[in-house]
Amino acid sequence: MSTEILQPVPHRHVVISLPRRLRPFFRRRKRLTRLARLAYDTLKELLRAARGTHTAVPGAVACLQSAGNLLDWHPHVHLLISWGLFRRDGSFIPVEGTPDPEMLARLFRHKVLRMLLEEGAIEERVVGNLLAWPHTGFGTHVSREIPADAKTPGAVARYMTRPPITPDRMLGEASSAQVIYRSEAVHPRHQANFRVFDPLDFLAEVSAHIPNAHEKTTLFYGWYSNRTRGYRKQHGLLAKVEAADPLPSPADRAPLGVRRSWARLIRQVYEVDPLLCPRCGGTMKVIAVLERPPLVRQILTHLGLPTAAPGFRAPPAPPDGLPAGPPREWSYELLFDDLPVPDPVIV
Repeated sequence: MSTEILQPVPHRHVVISLPRRLRPFFRRRKRLTRLARLAYDTLKELLRAARGTHTAVPGAVACLQSAGNLLDWHPHVHLLISWGLFRRDGSFIPVEGTPDPEMLARLFRHKVLRMLLEEGAIEERVVGNLLAWPHTGFGTHVSREIPADAKTPGAVARYMTRPPITPDRMLGEASSAQVIYRSEAVHPRHQANFRVFDPLDFLAEVSAHIPNAHEKTTLFYGWYSNRTRGYRKQHGLLAKVEAADPLPSPADRAPLGVRRSWARLIRQVYEVDPLLCPRCGGTMKVIAVLERPPLVRQILTHLGLPTAAPGFRAPPAPPDGLPAGPPREWSYELLFDDLPVPDPVIV
């Protein structure tokens, strides 16, 4: 993303969330995609108003997230957006200053309520009640400006696309038949920094945050959209990417934390530490990586290990000699909808 999508211009990280009363309406996951579009349109209008133009567009990468710190249903949108506008010829118009978070929340609230009202998901009395709140209930966060030459956009993009569940936060034992999911901060509704689940309840809570088949959770808008990038490529406005060297320099290597993470990931998935010495129990160190097949086979033969990959077994025959039917499609069922106004799409 940092080399092919993002342009060398200032960016900002923006997060927009919904009030608790509106969150169950977005368990219909198609609305989450519309939510990301509304968030982009809100920021686009504010940036255009700051520069007094109606034709230039920003570039934005939007990521949809539905999980809170303790796996509650908490839909929100992360955007990495260029803090400025691109003209059709590729020139960039920077924007100074930061918008008022309350103004951003009010404009986004107007768009969300209008969408739900047009779809018939809520009634006018619900809209009137929400507009009467002293606070909008919509959470907004606008980060400081990220310079064009900084490596921060790549780190922010990795944070935006993180999975809904973090294995490091999970605690549990097979004997207790419970899963404890913890967080660093105390949750205001649970009044604790952890939740205790039965295994099946934990799987049900996690499955609610799994996207549907072919559902996109990372979306590109404006100057970074696929259509605009195709136009830029056709007219030679795309930045040329230099060919990578066969042997990357030390400065281009992955960070030390990323290079060390492979052993941690293997330990989490297979419950085996690849760096643990089987003889003394000490920590081993990687001194070389062998990739030549003849040399690898020679070492495996010396150790008495197989040198050929195991064959794959055919799938088992269906029971009672019945022919195998076509695979069933995945289905998604709403867990609950506790709003006083029923959703006509659900009912």
